[in-house]
Amino acid sequence: MGLFNKTSDYQKACENKIKELCGGFMPSDYFTEKAYSYKYEKNPSNVNEKAILKEECLNGTLALEDIENRIDELLQMDCNALNSKIRKKYHRDTSEFKTQKDIDNFLGPSYYLKYHEKLEQKRLKYESEIEKNKQKELEIYSKYNIYQGVTVKVILPEKEIKLKYIDNTLSRGVATKYFGLIGLAIQDEIQQEEVNRTISTQMLVVDNGIVFKNAQKDGKDLRIPYESIISVEPHVNNNLKIILLENQIIYMGFVVVSIWDAVNTQDLINAQFMEVVNQNARGREFEEKGWDEISQNEPSNKVSDADELLKYVELYEQGYLTKEEFEMEKYKILHGKKDILECPNCNTPLKYDDQKFCMNCGSKLN
Repeated sequence: MGLFNKTSDYQKACENKIKELCGGFMPSDYFTEKAYSYKYEKNPSNVNEKAILKEECLNGTLALEDIENRIDELLQMDCNALNSKIRKKYHRDTSEFKTQKDIDNFLGPSYYLKYHEKLEQKRLKYESEIEKNKQKELEIYSKYNIYQGVTVKVILPEKEIKLKYIDNTLSRGVATKYFGLIGLAIQDEIQQEEVNRTISTQMLVVDNGIVFKNAQKDGKDLRIPYESIISVEPHVNNNLKIILLENQIIYMGFVVVSIWDAVNTQDLINAQFMEVVNQNARGREFEEKGWDEISQNEPSNKVSDADELLKYVELYEQGYLTKEEFEMEKYKILHGKKDILECPNCNTPLKYDDQKFCMNCGSKLN
């Protein structure tokens, strides 16, 4: 059943927009996320908000293009009081109420004290849960630190021959029972099959790419440079696939012993690994376009930046700068920044202005 009795095109458009943002019988993710940050409710009801939006659309005080902004306003207000008391009991136009203060002023001190006391209790509980979750996440990033090494199960692109033993005891017994000829019974077999090489090893993210420890057949580390990586994407069963140039794929899954919820732990590590690698991946599949085009967007200070960078290269090579000092000066030139951003948790300098995780402690960065 729809929100509106009439079915004009405009009402259909309003109804679709309201359902898109608020959800149907169950609140939408957008609505739930907003409600949690505004009202501190994990399992909010969208009934009052939808009733108010419907009424305002019908009486012409809310236009289709303003629905999203109005939802944002309503989610910061006591819509139960706005709908059941102000609209139904006192027959007031809800569009007159733009903030919670408007509701407080209308319903008076008694309502104000009761509502805000309850809201404050929910806020304190919400902030406590947020802090606990942050600590749990930090614990996970610390325990499963992708910059120091995490155990993974890896399926590599290279093939290997494996021997496969087939036990034909059942078939042999059937042949003996029905034919009475033991000599014709099926024999046990050893077959060969070609499969992708699968190993368990330690994986870590370094400045230049990904390292799988002792993953090569000769025992050496397998190094995957960012230049060879196109992207990292989710795969089945909470695993990941690393897409490389030349149509090669590495399948990988983190081996976790849960210290929190197993699914959340896996999701957090997967998300961190994908964000870090994808923002550094520089592999590109072959593109047909652009070979006969010249970019018109070259920065005007390219030569001066190159000259300045060359100066610091020479100082570094002559021993006047440490590697850390050189990297810091290079960062300033390439990113045009005077100050280096640091991790708020451990004060480690960040290498990229859009870095999502600290490469030292694993903390998530805002």
